[in-house]
Amino acid sequence: MPYFCRLFLLIAALFSVFAQAKIIVHPLFLESQTINDYCHSVVRDPNGFLWLGTDNGLKRYDGYQLTSFAKRADVPPSMDSNIPELLMDPTGTVWAGGVGLMRYHPETDSFSHYDVSDGTNIWTMYRDGNLIWVGGEGFGLRGVDIHTGEIVHQYFTYYNQRFINEILPDINSDSLWVASSAGVFLFDPKSHSMERYEVDAESIIDLIQAKDGRLWIGTTIGLWVLDPKTREVKHYQADPDQVGALKSDTIWSLFEDSKGQIWLGTDKQGVHRYQPESDTFMHLAAAGIDEKSFPAGAVSDIFEDDQGSLWFTVANYGVFRVSPHLDKFNTLTNNVRDSESLAFNNVLDLHQDESGLIWVATDGGGLERYNPATGRFEHFRHDKKDPTTISSDSVLAIAEDSERNLWLGTWGGGISKLDRQSMTFSQITRQPGTPEGIGLGDINIFRIVVDERDRLLLSVWGKGLQVYDPADQSFLTYFVGGIGKESGIINYSINDIEPTGDGRYWIGGHNGLELFNPENGTFQQFTPVEFDDILDIHVDPDGGIWLGCANGLFYFDPKRKILKKFQSKDGLADDFVVSIEVDQ
Repeated sequence: MPYFCRLFLLIAALFSVFAQAKIIVHPLFLESQTINDYCHSVVRDPNGFLWLGTDNGLKRYDGYQLTSFAKRADVPPSMDSNIPELLMDPTGTVWAGGVGLMRYHPETDSFSHYDVSDGTNIWTMYRDGNLIWVGGEGFGLRGVDIHTGEIVHQYFTYYNQRFINEILPDINSDSLWVASSAGVFLFDPKSHSMERYEVDAESIIDLIQAKDGRLWIGTTIGLWVLDPKTREVKHYQADPDQVGALKSDTIWSLFEDSKGQIWLGTDKQGVHRYQPESDTFMHLAAAGIDEKSFPAGAVSDIFEDDQGSLWFTVANYGVFRVSPHLDKFNTLTNNVRDSESLAFNNVLDLHQDESGLIWVATDGGGLERYNPATGRFEHFRHDKKDPTTISSDSVLAIAEDSERNLWLGTWGGGISKLDRQSMTFSQITRQPGTPEGIGLGDINIFRIVVDERDRLLLSVWGKGLQVYDPADQSFLTYFVGGIGKESGIINYSINDIEPTGDGRYWIGGHNGLELFNPENGTFQQFTPVEFDDILDIHVDPDGGIWLGCANGLFYFDPKRKILKKFQSKDGLADDFVVSIEVDQ
């Protein structure tokens, strides 16, 4: 199998592992504009438009550009310059909260403005029938008639209660949960009664009620989780050095998605997702130099659309989207500022060991060991002064024997063996001037296959095949036109070696297809004129083989002498077939 196709083939086999390693964060793409405003809030309307509440008015995004609804001196008051809160009510109506309440009218593309907040900012809104409940900066909790804009209810008038950060309905009653400057209250609009829940939390920023009834409370001193039935409270605080702990004590936003997952937006430390099975938090870290991560800003709002995408407002960096259901592949690349990222982007082979770790062969960065649980890479590099290091930083092939040793084929360094107990390398290379037939035939080893006796079948590039037995350190050599030419071998450069299941091996390369029998050291040729270079081999359980070639895909049954050819005229995207993988 050619080195330039191995990444594609093995990523397919290991995708489920890599998919859990990183969630991709997508920025909001604009055709001609950038967002430099501070984004507070985001909602998506039934028409698919994204509405953004910013410190420079209200913005509407149609997928290509922004339309700005900003305050204008020559127009009667209809839009405020600062929009901390947005609400899309159950009817699909968009409401904006600023220094007053604004209702959008799509038929005229305009807004009605209601002075209901005494000239201060609205921070939270909730629609209940013909009422919009609003709270915010020092004016308490007010119920506003949606038809007239009149204030019909006023609560939380005591000085220490008047700052309202969140209003939301209780899932078990007709009451409302209210997060105020005096704590968390369960408020009954019908009886005008309120019950305070003791939560030792100052400066409450956000509040949600999960589907299980528990309250999640974001504050400047960590996260609190309250069970209203038992009144049991749990407090989570940041510990930057503890895996699975919060990385910030300031929780700006909370959200429960349609799958029941709790998301937390932090102050400049990215986003967390709660993992109930371990009572820990997955961290999507902020990384200003990584375009697929959150920037280092306050994540002030989280919203989920009907398609399951999550939208995050991040300070003056704009809006970002997470869509795990759309992201079929994740990419792990080198980050020059992260010493535990992939060392080199040119990846030639992958191998997953029994513990789930991924060994990565790079063409210039040596050998890498990737831990999917942590998303971190460990590097093994060549040091010419240390013979216990890998023999070359250009690693082409990885194979594992029954004793868990890793065998590495390199370009320019022959073979390296990694002892997994001592984590040191031993090197098998070739010194200039060594007679042919003595030791390793060349320093460029393209492919390694371990047989049932722990012998190594080696594609020695430009020479042919060697079989190495580690038990006695002996080589059997089959070189085209050289040592072992009487075996009948025809491939100088072998792209793939696949077992037949009966102790023999199919060999494919630039000179065709052949069947190698290690017992008698002979090669049998199967080389119809239709084959160009053979780049990959897949063996069916019934003994038939599929061949990826430079001129199409072939099915070959050597027993029944059947040969079928498939090219672009038969539906292939391209005649140059470099890898084959079979799904379930």
